[in-house]
Amino acid sequence: MINLTPYSEDCFEFFKDVASRKYNTRRDSTYKDRLAALEDRIEVLFQEYLDFIDADNLEAIVSHDFNNAEKTDLLSLYKFKSAVLQELKIHLTTIDGRKFNTCQMCTVEPVGSFDHIIPKDEFPEHSVNPINLFPSCLNCNSIKGRRWLSDGQRMFLNLFFDRIPDVEYLKIDFQSYPIPDFSIDGALLTPDKEVIIRSHYENLDLFKRYRENSNEIIDPVITQAKTLVPRIGLEEFRNTVQESVIDMQTLYGVNHWKSLLRLALVNHAEFETILG
Repeated sequence: MINLTPYSEDCFEFFKDVASRKYNTRRDSTYKDRLAALEDRIEVLFQEYLDFIDADNLEAIVSHDFNNAEKTDLLSLYKFKSAVLQELKIHLTTIDGRKFNTCQMCTVEPVGSFDHIIPKDEFPEHSVNPINLFPSCLNCNSIKGRRWLSDGQRMFLNLFFDRIPDVEYLKIDFQSYPIPDFSIDGALLTPDKEVIIRSHYENLDLFKRYRENSNEIIDPVITQAKTLVPRIGLEEFRNTVQESVIDMQTLYGVNHWKSLLRLALVNHAEFETILG
């Protein structure tokens, strides 16, 4: 997984842009007026969100008293397939001209929604706050749901603002080769980073999801090896994989599970045996 760059323009202006694209209807002729009446409160709350981010203390944010009608109006602003949110998704997932459409919460499945870092049902004022919207797959969004705190501590990484350590903390072992087991090496992390990273991986079931999807990585490597190893030799094949892994880690981070799995697979003592 990698950090994405958070939205850097005025978040409140983004809110107003989303609201401006909404329409009154014959059945609800005052909808836009009601949204406009909330703007002063929203502007203050957006600044409050930024203040908590700057203090690295988002978990201390508290929900505010919106009545049911106001909550309904604010929640109605969020439509993932709306043009303005699709534009935001493209903006957030484009890095140095390259589009990253894999959910970085898991690095398994494609982006299909926005995860609300603090849940929109509890904080409807942030339903379209662009620094509260992280491109996510449907599975991560469903697993996470409304959860975000446990005993007052965040359960999931905020991949806009929590810096991912540049060390290989994701470890792969084989209890029954070539079926992989994944774990976190906490010794390589500071205690606070270990807590949030371990919580993120465990609460999103990432080790299980990696294992369930591992054949998509393992089978092509074995097929390729059976073709190339007789021609170039095992060590040269391992070197080729190592070079490609380094390139992939440059793009997707040093803990990119697919890259590490390829490397662990070919460097295992039993790899030559399974080639036949």
